[in-house]
Amino acid sequence: MADTVGAGDTLAGTCLALLASGAAWSATLQHGVAAGTLSTRSPGGTAGQQPLAVVAQLAASLPLHHADVPQSEEKPR
Repeated sequence: MADTVGAGDTLAGTCLALLASGAAWSATLQHGVAAGTLSTRSPGGTAGQQPLAVVAQLAASLPLHHADVPQSEEKPR
C-alpha cells in the first residue's frame, strides 16, 4: 500500500457509476471494493485508479458474502 488518500472516494464513485448504469448490488460492491483497493497502490488521490478491465479482474477474484448484500438485486430507487 502506497497511499490511502482517495480510496474511499474511488470506492464510492465506482459504486455510484455502476448503480447508475443498472448493475446488480453484488457486482457494484465487488467492483467498488476492487477499485478502492487498487487505488492505494500509488501515491496521490487519483494516480492509482485503474481501468475498468483491471478493476473487473480483481473484482472477479473477491469473495462475495451474501449476508452483506441486500436480498433484492434491484437497484435502489
